[in-house]
Amino acid sequence: MSKICFVQKCPSNVNYDKQFQVSGADVFNLSSTKVTRLLKKDVDLVIGGEGFCPEDYDWVILVGSEALKMFTKATAVTDYTGKVAPSKPEYKDCKFIASISPAALAFKPETRPVFEATVLNVHKIMSGNTPDSKEGDYQYFYTETQAFKQHLHALVDSEVHTIALDTETSALAARDGYLLGVSLSYKVGQGIYAHADCIDQDCIELMQKLLDAKTTVLHNAKFDMHFLTYHFNLQFLGRDIQDTMIMHYLLDERQGTHGLKGLTMKYGGLGDYDRELDEYRAEYCKQHGIKREDFTYDLFPWDVIKVYACKDTDATLALFEKFNPLLQANPKLYSCYTEMMLPALHLLTKMEDRGVPISKARLDFSKELLTKELEELQTELYSYKEIVELEAMQGAPFKAGSVKQLRILLFDLLGLSPTGKLTGTGAISTDAEVLKELADQHKIPALILDIRQKTKLKNTYIDKLLPAIDKDNRVRTGFNLTSTTSGRLSSSGKFNMQQLPRDNPLIKGCVKAPEGYKIVAVDLSTAEVYYAAVLSGDRNMKQIFINMKADPKKYPDFHSSVAHMVFNLKCLPSEVKKLFPALRQAAKAITFGIDI
Repeated sequence: MSKICFVQKCPSNVNYDKQFQVSGADVFNLSSTKVTRLLKKDVDLVIGGEGFCPEDYDWVILVGSEALKMFTKATAVTDYTGKVAPSKPEYKDCKFIASISPAALAFKPETRPVFEATVLNVHKIMSGNTPDSKEGDYQYFYTETQAFKQHLHALVDSEVHTIALDTETSALAARDGYLLGVSLSYKVGQGIYAHADCIDQDCIELMQKLLDAKTTVLHNAKFDMHFLTYHFNLQFLGRDIQDTMIMHYLLDERQGTHGLKGLTMKYGGLGDYDRELDEYRAEYCKQHGIKREDFTYDLFPWDVIKVYACKDTDATLALFEKFNPLLQANPKLYSCYTEMMLPALHLLTKMEDRGVPISKARLDFSKELLTKELEELQTELYSYKEIVELEAMQGAPFKAGSVKQLRILLFDLLGLSPTGKLTGTGAISTDAEVLKELADQHKIPALILDIRQKTKLKNTYIDKLLPAIDKDNRVRTGFNLTSTTSGRLSSSGKFNMQQLPRDNPLIKGCVKAPEGYKIVAVDLSTAEVYYAAVLSGDRNMKQIFINMKADPKKYPDFHSSVAHMVFNLKCLPSEVKKLFPALRQAAKAITFGIDI
């Protein structure tokens, strides 16, 4: 019988013997005191000597990301849960298995299937009943253009129906980098990778023929389509394109679970196939003194990246063969995939490529205006004697962004009366709502609030937008289909376009329609609730929307109408927001509960 132990962040009430169906397991804590967030200073577990010796156990199960990072090279517990994690050099004689924390099931019940699979895998690993990582039949083309061309010819003429396609690139945006190479797989366990230098125009034309004739599977297809269209002019619209990331999103919409590596480790037989990349990147960053986020794929040696690239398409094809039958077994889900998600994929790809037109001149003017206004506000703020007094007390300049200094200024030196609002730790709050209320007592809170707001406009929007503008005065960002559990889109990349302040013309006005076009704002208020009303046939919900359309002054918004109806309020629906804000907020909770 294996001798095992568990290592967790801090003391908990979890019965690991029961949760993992084992007996007599030891439990160790990184911190002997209970903490919400583990800091380095909190770690008091003694390792070695008279303390915890991991080599004394056949298996050490690391619970949570903190324990995982302490003993292994892995960082994401969700990728490794139920799997053997790569040990740090100092623990090379130890065997570690990662696991998500069973304590999380109380507030994340949707992760129970993941935890149950973890427990099953833990027992398989300890019994030796796990398949080894498979090595595939891979071929590489660095300068052999003719040989790669022959492979493409053979593949075009073959009876193969489905291929997996992937790219390796030097940047995250097509206009900011270049293609390093292209990989293809036409069966599981096989792959070819061609360096970009050996891909000539004939090869590109053959690749287009493949796209025209075969089902082409990609993982996170938009990324690869952008690069292949921009640099090779390959056309994907109207072709049979499949995306395993979207497939998995429909099968399991939990956030953070759709990455190729994590899915391959869960469903495929390739194991942790990019470990060599992670190790090389970590060592390179250490030797050259650069941050991990500044490392680009063109820094990988050919012999390292070529194997990884082949395994990318090998893994993608394996996932397609697993996910496609599952989707087809559910006609409604498959219809959603083919009739909604795949068309949306091409639409969003086109939107991202088109970009958002920005007036750089107006953006420059806005920056200049905000900078001037901030200087004037700062001058006025620092003219108060209380600021001078505070700086003399602490022997350093006053920083309006320092909550600690702000509390001293507002409540000790100015003597303002606290509003009663506290932070999560029980301290006096100085958030925007509090400053707005305190502004009735003194002008300084209003000045600080104004400085905060204008600083945020400048730093968060203008300073981030300006360097993101391409040569054609457009900002290209990502619109994501698989990042939310609500079915809504999210935005990420160079700039999050969903962060544009709705009611601030200074920033929003920098989005400029091209000549001959106009910007049209369309917003379906409480869209999800509208769909719920239609699909459920609920008379009361439907009547609210009817009333809002017939008399918008009396019925200005859905949440006020719900509060008016549910709590039987003796006022007009239009007065609810002003007279009963707390009940309106409660009605929102009711509505979103129904919607979820």
